[in-house]
Amino acid sequence: MSNLDKLRDEIDMIDKELVEILEKRMKIAMDVGKYKKENGLPILNKEREKQVLERISNYVEDDNLKKYILELFQSIMDESKELQKNI
Repeated sequence: MSNLDKLRDEIDMIDKELVEILEKRMKIAMDVGKYKKENGLPILNKEREKQVLERISNYVEDDNLKKYILELFQSIMDESKELQKNI
């Protein structure tokens, strides 16, 4: 097995873990959406999104990756909002 194959295997294992975690996160986002709907709250909460991105930014150790990780989390939150709209 080549080094490239080993690296790809590692990525495949991480992808599986990410899917499990993202699925868990989206299910909780659905619960949040149900709560918001039942309580007449808006889907978008800009202050909460700002707090999440600030917290995530503090978790990132490699400053070269920060921009990409924050963009990824913004996409995750955008998809969560879409999910909540469709509940």
